[in-house]
Amino acid sequence: MSRPPVRPKIYHITHGKNLRRIIADGCLWSDAEMVARGGPEQSIGMTRVKDDRLNKSLGACHPETTVGQYVPFNFCYRSVMLYILHKANHPDITYREGQRFILHLEADLYEAVAWANGEQRPWAFTDGNARTIYSQAYRDLARLDQLT
Repeated sequence: MSRPPVRPKIYHITHGKNLRRIIADGCLWSDAEMVARGGPEQSIGMTRVKDDRLNKSLGACHPETTVGQYVPFNFCYRSVMLYILHKANHPDITYREGQRFILHLEADLYEAVAWANGEQRPWAFTDGNARTIYSQAYRDLARLDQLT
């Protein structure tokens, strides 16, 4: 069993057209907040997946919230979504320009959690795709050792 890195990173992908707004706002917004704000300049996600996340509860971890109320990050720097964007043939995406304009944003996991705790913002991570019924959400970083 491998151990997590000492300073694990988390990753978020977005289209380059969204960078100006991210910088102006000073943050990334959840999908729920992006919907309320009229959406991103360029969406690259799967509509059905994003809609499902807006309604899926985080369960016992934060039962009062849904997955769509959190900014999605991955522990893997090369998400499956990148391959889907590269192929540009999935029926549930409208974006067909491949990966050329995709930005990879990286953050330190512990710094992100410290910020969220300091701002009294809920945070969580899941042991799989957060949209699926079999994934579990956690808010205890000690669980990372048990999942790797």
